[in-house]
Amino acid sequence: MDKPVLIIAAPYDDATVKAIRDGFSKQLGRELDFEIVEDNKIIGGFIAIIDGKVYDASFSSRLYEISRQLTE
Repeated sequence: MDKPVLIIAAPYDDATVKAIRDGFSKQLGRELDFEIVEDNKIIGGFIAIIDGKVYDASFSSRLYEISRQLTE
Protein backbone atom coordinates (compact mmCIF):
# COMPACT_ATOMS: atom_id res chain seq x y z
CA MET A 1 0.00 0.00 0.00
CA ASP A 2 1.43 3.38 -1.04
CA LYS A 3 1.74 6.26 1.38
CA PRO A 4 -1.24 8.64 1.13
CA VAL A 5 -0.49 11.90 -0.69
CA LEU A 6 -1.97 15.29 0.16
CA ILE A 7 -1.63 17.88 -2.60
CA ILE A 8 -2.26 21.33 -1.19
CA ALA A 9 -1.70 24.94 -2.20
CA ALA A 10 0.68 27.08 -0.17
CA PRO A 11 0.46 28.68 2.24
CA TYR A 12 -1.02 26.10 4.57
CA ASP A 13 -0.48 25.40 8.23
CA ASP A 14 -0.15 22.35 10.43
CA ALA A 15 -3.69 22.83 11.77
CA THR A 16 -5.12 22.56 8.25
CA VAL A 17 -3.18 19.39 7.50
CA LYS A 18 -4.21 17.94 10.89
CA ALA A 19 -7.90 18.70 10.23
CA ILE A 20 -7.73 16.99 6.82
CA ARG A 21 -5.81 14.01 8.24
CA ASP A 22 -8.21 13.65 11.18
CA GLY A 23 -11.24 13.80 8.88
CA PHE A 24 -9.92 11.06 6.61
CA SER A 25 -8.72 8.98 9.57
CA LYS A 26 -12.21 9.10 11.06
CA GLN A 27 -13.86 8.32 7.71
CA LEU A 28 -11.51 5.42 6.91
CA GLY A 29 -11.13 4.08 10.44
CA ARG A 30 -7.33 4.23 10.50
CA GLU A 31 -4.52 6.67 11.09
CA LEU A 32 -2.96 8.33 8.06
CA ASP A 33 0.45 9.88 7.53
CA PHE A 34 0.35 11.99 4.37
CA GLU A 35 3.20 12.82 2.05
CA ILE A 36 2.65 16.56 1.50
CA VAL A 37 3.03 17.97 -2.02
CA GLU A 38 2.65 21.72 -2.60
CA ASP A 39 0.92 22.71 -5.85
CA ASN A 40 -0.38 26.26 -6.27
CA LYS A 41 -2.13 25.34 -9.54
CA ILE A 42 -5.01 23.94 -7.47
CA ILE A 43 -5.55 27.53 -6.18
CA GLY A 44 -6.85 26.36 -2.80
CA GLY A 45 -8.36 23.36 -1.11
CA PHE A 46 -6.64 20.02 -1.53
CA ILE A 47 -6.44 16.75 -3.40
CA ALA A 48 -5.88 13.58 -1.37
CA ILE A 49 -4.81 10.30 -2.93
CA ILE A 50 -5.41 7.37 -0.58
CA ASP A 51 -5.13 3.72 -1.63
CA GLY A 52 -5.35 4.77 -5.29
CA LYS A 53 -8.56 6.75 -4.79
CA VAL A 54 -8.56 10.49 -5.53
CA TYR A 55 -10.50 12.86 -3.27
CA ASP A 56 -10.57 16.22 -5.07
CA ALA A 57 -11.61 19.17 -2.92
CA SER A 58 -9.57 21.72 -4.86
CA PHE A 59 -10.92 25.09 -5.91
CA SER A 60 -9.65 24.58 -9.45
CA SER A 61 -11.82 21.48 -9.92
CA ARG A 62 -14.84 23.29 -8.49
CA LEU A 63 -14.30 26.22 -10.87
CA TYR A 64 -13.95 23.82 -13.80
CA GLU A 65 -17.20 22.08 -12.85
CA ILE A 66 -19.04 25.41 -12.59
CA SER A 67 -17.76 26.57 -15.99
CA ARG A 68 -18.71 23.21 -17.52
CA GLN A 69 -22.25 23.49 -16.17
CA LEU A 70 -22.61 27.05 -17.44
CA THR A 71 -21.67 26.03 -20.98
CA GLU A 72 -24.11 23.11 -21.21
